[in-house]
Amino acid sequence: MKKITLLVILLLSTACIGQEQTTLADTLDTKCRHEIKIGLFKAILSGKVEAGYERIIAEDFSLGSYVMVNFDRTGAYIENFYASAFVRCYLMEFEGQYADGFFVDANIKYLNVTYDEYKRYYGGLHDFYGWEGAGSDDFYRWTGFKPKTTYDAIAVGAALGWKYQWKGISLELLLGGERRLLKLNHISEYMYRGDANICYRF
Repeated sequence: MKKITLLVILLLSTACIGQEQTTLADTLDTKCRHEIKIGLFKAILSGKVEAGYERIIAEDFSLGSYVMVNFDRTGAYIENFYASAFVRCYLMEFEGQYADGFFVDANIKYLNVTYDEYKRYYGGLHDFYGWEGAGSDDFYRWTGFKPKTTYDAIAVGAALGWKYQWKGISLELLLGGERRLLKLNHISEYMYRGDANICYRF
């Protein structure tokens, strides 16, 4: 009798667990799985406009992409354009929410950069990089200055972040780093990745 009772309890427990998992899956299917976002810091502090899309696959997992266009063409190193794809895992969600809270993601990025290549003067004794002294463009070119050269590159990186969602509107904070797989003179191959994104889920 005890064995039969134990077997019944076990079967009921298994059925309840299966029903709960099905309910979670069904509930997620009826929830909003798409999210569009725009970078606030880049838009306010620079001439860069970055937009993104995130597809929620599960309550703690998503895939997405970003595209950035730079309208500010000043400076010795300019990121003209990039497109990146990321995979994201949410580590802790707020109660009653999904795909929010703390997360970690990894990304791969294609970027197009314009870069002022400065070469050495007098066998490397002097370096004109960053110097805005007297001299014409012809003088700089004559000493080995190669201005405004455009490159295509690939970068890989990872980031930590936090997201809070309220009635379809989300605030997302992101901070991480990337390594560019193209070495440029005087420019570090390591880059930061960060922004505050305002998001809309539908």
